[in-house]
Amino acid sequence: MNAQQQETSPQQAAAGKSGPSWANLAFLVCIAVLVALAGASLYAHHAARNAGDAREFPLFGYIDTCGHLVIEPQFDFAYDFSEGLAVVQIDARKGYIDKTGALVINAVYADAGPFREGRAPVHLHEKYGYINADGQLAILPEYDRVGVFSQGLAPVARDGLYGYIDRDGVMVIEPRFDHALPFSEDLAAVVVDQETGFINLDGTMVIEPQFESAAPFVNGFAPVKKDGKWGTIDHRGNSTLPPSYEDAQHMREGLLPVRIDGKWGFASPDGTLVIAPRFERVRPFSHGLAAVKENGLYGYIDFSGEYVIPPQYGHAYPFSEGLARVRIRP
Repeated sequence: MNAQQQETSPQQAAAGKSGPSWANLAFLVCIAVLVALAGASLYAHHAARNAGDAREFPLFGYIDTCGHLVIEPQFDFAYDFSEGLAVVQIDARKGYIDKTGALVINAVYADAGPFREGRAPVHLHEKYGYINADGQLAILPEYDRVGVFSQGLAPVARDGLYGYIDRDGVMVIEPRFDHALPFSEDLAAVVVDQETGFINLDGTMVIEPQFESAAPFVNGFAPVKKDGKWGTIDHRGNSTLPPSYEDAQHMREGLLPVRIDGKWGFASPDGTLVIAPRFERVRPFSHGLAAVKENGLYGYIDFSGEYVIPPQYGHAYPFSEGLARVRIRP
């Protein structure tokens, strides 16, 4: 798993069960813009790229929450903004841009991940290490796999086992896990003997390995897979939603993306379907919007399930720091 993919199940801030208080204002602004335009009428992740998308929507750029193109499509691939910078791919190498689209850390890395807590994972000299925001090497490249920092620690793998280092590169939790994800809400998902459990910041196993898979805690809940189905648990490992979904993603802003009968929708923490499953793919909510795929194209819906930004992108991802990466025609 690469630096970007490690983060995914990653991980992330939520804004409460009913969404942020400014969502209605943002919605009205976006609607006004869309009405005006109507008369005139682009971990994650490399696995999602196929030849058709690359031909029809060849490049990635960034939009704002009203759908305005802020950074022109010009990148072979792109990732979310974090701490003011975003990873972009140029000619099979990765570097970092700022919010003006300017390349501020040269594209010299075979792989690179987002900045968290002033550190970003990069692949250099056949190994992973970490750089600081100035692009200087902060932790030497000596790991086979890595994840992002959260709560002062990052998962790293060496000789096939994962442990956790601090921001100085000191191994704080010794490698003993088959796989490990970043911490969220004082807990991190780890794999032992093909089963997933959760450890605390001391490295103590507090939810015994028993799941086929799991994602990080957000707003007190973590999606877990058991007996081939997904549900959620609380910090004690108690089931809050029995495993009943074909698939699930991170719960953000009070809604859990779930798949039922091959279609994606969104459920509340108690399992109530808030947005009925009708989409081919979805991303978690952020900034009051969720990227969804319908009839082969991505757009963005609000909490009511209505489109705020119409389907028009080959790929679209959650908003981060006010911008979202989309695959778009130049």
